Amino acid sequence: MYISGNIMITGECVSGKCRERLVSLGFTVIRLTSFRALPRPVSSHPDMLLYRKDGVFLTFQGYKAEAERLLSAFGARFEAIPEQGGSVYPLDIPLNALEIGDTVYANEKSLSESIKKDAKRVVNIRQGYARCSTALVSPKAAITADKGIASALKADGVDVLEISPGGIRLDGYGYGFIGGCSGNLGNGLYAFCGDIEKHPDGRAIVGFCEKHGVNAVSLSDEPLCDCGGLLIL
Repeated sequence: MYISGNIMITGECVSGKCRERLVSLGFTVIRLTSFRALPRPVSSHPDMLLYRKDGVFLTFQGYKAEAERLLSAFGARFEAIPEQGGSVYPLDIPLNALEIGDTVYANEKSLSESIKKDAKRVVNIRQGYARCSTALVSPKAAITADKGIASALKADGVDVLEISPGGIRLDGYGYGFIGGCSGNLGNGLYAFCGDIEKHPDGRAIVGFCEKHGVNAVSLSDEPLCDCGGLLIL
């Protein structure tokens, strides 16, 4: 399937093979550059740097000019949040929230005030990396290794596949997260940065996607890598 004209945002650590596969699917791939205030391994990750709200991307004041340089030519607009970001947890996570419909799932204490003030409903969870911990296959189907997220989503009627932690590379950390190595391409496709079959629960993940009418796409034959997720502009 060829998806023409879409802009795909991802982190600078995404592999060449994955970029080539996305291009072959019709995407123009934009890799975010690093924001020095954040921890180095995740400093270019979209799920750490950008949060989409009402057609505008929220980002850090210190990163706003760089985000505009990379993406404003494609029509993206940005607003700065009051939090400055930081290299230690939880200063790095004000934008790392999972939004499904009118509900935001996040560590509420560390969530940006710019998100909280307009959110219709916030569900507090312990996991600060809510968005990168969750692969949202559809608004009613999610994959995560985090039990707190799984419990919160199930309580709201979301079908959740709970997987084992690990099996995803993230340099500088013990392992990465399933949401950080994946993203929805639209047209019934959900993509993984690497070979999903190499994950310990790969076959279950593929089957879960199929259950919800979605085809799992491996972007390369490499082990899965957390590059901050795949975000369509």
